[in-house]
Amino acid sequence: WAYASLGLAEERLMAGLAVRIRSPGFLSTFKPQETSMTAWAFASLGFRDEKLMAALADQTVSDLQTPNPKADVQARGLVSIAWALAKLDTPHPELMQQIATRTLKTGLLQDLNPQGTANLAWAYAAL
Repeated sequence: WAYASLGLAEERLMAGLAVRIRSPGFLSTFKPQETSMTAWAFASLGFRDEKLMAALADQTVSDLQTPNPKADVQARGLVSIAWALAKLDTPHPELMQQIATRTLKTGLLQDLNPQGTANLAWAYAAL
């Protein structure tokens, strides 16, 4: 996240981070905010790793389907990961369907600010 915020793209570091994040069992320890921030960071830097993005999307689907405090996925996080998938052109239909369902059923749509609304609309249009 910090590298992306500063606009720094260290290819070897990002590749190493992607491998670490994809390592067995590691991603399941992430909180939803950490998952979405990771997706946002890689997309912001334009670092395309399809396996990583699929793993992040799969983890978000799991979080959305698991009723526990760790899985309290917020609207902002859903927008971030949808935007990241679209930015890197890595579709994940199951997650996008889950986001639509969750957003409409739980009223998360009301939690979106104008930027979040625009980003979510763009993500669906782009994917």
